[in-house]
Amino acid sequence: MKEKKMTNSNSLVVLNEIKEIRKSKILFMQEAHDHDNKMSCLRQSEVHLRQDEVRIQKDKVLLEQEKIQNEEKKEERRIMTLNTITMYPMLQQYYLQRQMKILASRARKN
Repeated sequence: MKEKKMTNSNSLVVLNEIKEIRKSKILFMQEAHDHDNKMSCLRQSEVHLRQDEVRIQKDKVLLEQEKIQNEEKKEERRIMTLNTITMYPMLQQYYLQRQMKILASRARKN
């Protein structure tokens, strides 16, 4: 009988240990799940930041292109308003050719 009590007592100890191990395992799994969720959120944040970075780079390129186009238009306006009458013949010819190219380019665009 004494042996049986010890066995029951030992069984209870073992069962309690199993119960604690299961609790620890569940807690560990919950922590691992929480960690995975946090990592997933961090990855999503990183993806969003990279997308924002790409969008900003595209915007910068578009702004730079727009700036270049505006500078080209400004230069074309300057060339088109030049008074070539007082220029040396070669310089006059150069600017007249540039004016003709500008006019041809505008005609193609329209």
